[in-house]
Amino acid sequence: MSKTRLFFLRSEVTCFVMFIVGRVGSNFLTSSMDAHPNVMGLNETLMDMTAEQQRDWTLKFLTPPLVSRKGAIGFKIKPVQLADPSGYAQLLREKKPKIIHIWRRNRVKSVISHLNGKRLEKATGMWNLYDESKRLPPFAVHFAEFDKALQNREKTDRESADYVKSLSLPTQRITYEEMLQDNHAVLAHSFEFLNVAPLPVKPSTFKAT
Repeated sequence: MSKTRLFFLRSEVTCFVMFIVGRVGSNFLTSSMDAHPNVMGLNETLMDMTAEQQRDWTLKFLTPPLVSRKGAIGFKIKPVQLADPSGYAQLLREKKPKIIHIWRRNRVKSVISHLNGKRLEKATGMWNLYDESKRLPPFAVHFAEFDKALQNREKTDRESADYVKSLSLPTQRITYEEMLQDNHAVLAHSFEFLNVAPLPVKPSTFKAT
């Protein structure tokens, strides 16, 4: 039976960067991974930083201490948030973290989820639903608005996938649909990918949106 380790040497720590676009279940995955005692998973941290600030923060984060209680450390980021995508890609190639890429096969549902998230944020200040009593009623979407959002989503997905591919780093690809089908299996696979014991954790509530 796998057990929690008390400490890891720097050379044993796996660093990872999770690339996402919106509405793919990344909050669930990050918080669930962070529930593992040997994993640190941070949410988006590079927003509103200059290229230099993003580089400095990443260099520091991807250099673990000599001895750590965490065997895997990482954070998530949207490619569109990078101030200097080309320079950042070169930095990652030099530091060689593992990459987790989350995407959603059903783009129609991802667009509806995005539009509904905007409504929810306007009504509650939060993009995600954490309280069922605040669930909004069904809504109608104008075709022109939906078509524009779908084209933008397709473009964003394509650019994100191309960016991840350009890094040429070890990559685990996860779909939203896989997490819906069996989130425990996805988590176990992720822990193995990050070289930590695939201990059972209690995943955050995962709802289809």
